[in-house]
Amino acid sequence: MEVFETSEGFIAVVSLRLPQPLREIPGDIVEGTKILLFNSSTVISPRHAAIATYRALRAFKEGRNISRNLETEIAICLTGERQIHKAIRYTKPIGSDSLVSILITNQPMDWREISTKICEVLGAVESDKYGSMEKLAENLGVRKLSSCSGRLEPIILEKAALVELER
Repeated sequence: MEVFETSEGFIAVVSLRLPQPLREIPGDIVEGTKILLFNSSTVISPRHAAIATYRALRAFKEGRNISRNLETEIAICLTGERQIHKAIRYTKPIGSDSLVSILITNQPMDWREISTKICEVLGAVESDKYGSMEKLAENLGVRKLSSCSGRLEPIILEKAALVELER
């Protein structure tokens, strides 16, 4: 689990592997926190998830949000897709056995304990694998991967950030 302290609070990101595809999203996993699940194929790194979450939180704070709820706004910021139905389709966790959990809270917590609780509730194990950079780049419209020379993550982050300019 990687934790990022921002002006909007703490954002913790963990990649998870489930023994079988997720059938339903559990209710309140940890009391007093917001835990969101996304298909890991749309998340390139913990930093990508944290930046998208921060942008979504800031959009709501400033009244520039595109969607009506935080989860959908994060999906938009992760994918760079302004069409809400497409962003949801790309990021939906149902049917996937590879997830990214994003935890949002105002105060520091026992991150290890929370990660253990999330894994316990979902029957998952922590993983260090995220989505394929090449696949995500393709979804974002990056065509010539050979010209990226190891700079694919910043390019994907930049491409996803374009949604902010279009608000």
